[in-house]
Amino acid sequence: MIFKGAVLIAIVMGALVSSIERVEARVPFVRECTGRDIGQWAFGEGADGCDANRFGSVSRIKYIYSDFVFDRSKSGDTEHRKDYVTNVNALLRDLASQYMRARRPDVQEDEVAAFIEAIRAVAHQETYWSHYRVAARGGHKLATGDRNISHGMMQINQRYHASKDQDRSFDLVGNVGFGIEHFYDEWDAASKTKCIMRSKGQSRAQTLENITRAAYSSYNGGPGAVCRWTNPKHTWAKNDKNYFKKLKGREWSEWVRADDHKIALDLECVRSGDELCAVAKERMGEYIASRPLLMEDGSTCVTTDGRSLHCAHDLRVFTCLAGLSADVAGAAPLKVKSSDRDIAKMPRKFHENRLEMCRTSFSEVASIGDIVTTNLAVAIRGTIGGKTVGFTKKGQAFQVLDIEVDLDENAERYYRIRLPNKVEGWISAGDKAAGEKFASIQRLDFSAPMKSVTRWLPSKGGVVAIAKADGLKLLTAPEQAGGSSIETKAVLVKGTSAEVEEILISGAANEIWLRVKTAGDVGYIYAGRTFPTLTLDQWITVK
Repeated sequence: MIFKGAVLIAIVMGALVSSIERVEARVPFVRECTGRDIGQWAFGEGADGCDANRFGSVSRIKYIYSDFVFDRSKSGDTEHRKDYVTNVNALLRDLASQYMRARRPDVQEDEVAAFIEAIRAVAHQETYWSHYRVAARGGHKLATGDRNISHGMMQINQRYHASKDQDRSFDLVGNVGFGIEHFYDEWDAASKTKCIMRSKGQSRAQTLENITRAAYSSYNGGPGAVCRWTNPKHTWAKNDKNYFKKLKGREWSEWVRADDHKIALDLECVRSGDELCAVAKERMGEYIASRPLLMEDGSTCVTTDGRSLHCAHDLRVFTCLAGLSADVAGAAPLKVKSSDRDIAKMPRKFHENRLEMCRTSFSEVASIGDIVTTNLAVAIRGTIGGKTVGFTKKGQAFQVLDIEVDLDENAERYYRIRLPNKVEGWISAGDKAAGEKFASIQRLDFSAPMKSVTRWLPSKGGVVAIAKADGLKLLTAPEQAGGSSIETKAVLVKGTSAEVEEILISGAANEIWLRVKTAGDVGYIYAGRTFPTLTLDQWITVK
């Protein structure tokens, strides 16, 4: 575990700028471990693993760091472990070497080599070179320790560091880079301490080894422990002994195919924050299909085929649009710049009909106008997750005024309902796995509900009366924002009755348009919206 009192420097290996921050996860402190995968002390499998999606984007693991994921279903496959250890060995070598040379341009080669070995031994001591893995039963995991407080290969203490502007525990390069930065500080300080000189005429190789041991003591125990390694009776002497054993034993070398192995990962791309250039071109279609895409014009898009984009201008529309791609829910958004030509030039289809998109993406979710019957007493909240404004009774039925679906992998759904006293609120209907535990659905497609249900919305074949004081325009077609002017056929005065032939709902606010038949004509009238609250009473009266 990295000592939490360390003062960090803002230099990134090789690039000499702090650009890695743009790709690091920004998450609150996560203590709970879901989907725990018990580790074993073998390379790639050390420390317990917790569901990686709690800490960052799994698509980042799959498409950028695929060479650095240990698959536990292949735990007995020697070749798989060799591939993994060889790649991690090269990553540690490159990151440690680049950082040392960036900090000390005049450094001698033997000190660079000693620093690389020291970092390899630290990663061995902390987690047996473990960071990302796939559990034997499936699912990506992140290595955790210290009762889930310390995360990743270098065991960053997230309780402390998640309180800062950036959390670098999830991203592999960020995690290892953080450990290297901190270890270098201890290395530099250790080289100036007297305890590294143990004998007269001490060789340079021995001095570098002593610096390594002193740096680890302070890395593990804080700056005041820099000479701890010299005291075999110290309370934490076992940590220093175990580290030294790993340093000298170089157990990882048994699994490394070649010390000069070159990694495929483009470190410059990862550091720059340009995730797209870090993904292999042949996997680009898969990768962008796994992420929400934030375009420069402010729209948000998804792709299902890697060749075209489905987009929305409004987040409420996009929530349902995201359901088109199973991997998008809960994934971190990917910013697409105009310079990312392969994506920016893809044809886009913009979706404005939120209700239609929600029906397509979440066929098991009720739609506006349907009936939900609560199978339990459920809290009604003024806002999702907000203050309770009432409770439903078991078996009570309501007309659905609006729907929301969480933009995460569980896709918990919520329905907006209205009580007989006109108090509105949201009820939770659980996630997809909950089925009908919370509520059962009666699909109506705007046909009239049973008489026992309080009806707030118009129904096909029903009758409405104009409620607006200055009347409503009867148009030839529904108006659209930014669209051309629509011809007015007539003005229906307050109190005019009209038969409803069709109900159209569009946009993020669930704008309601009715095709109605009056005594003299057929056309469309605007009837209000259901979001953020129901406004139909201002426009029409449902009879």
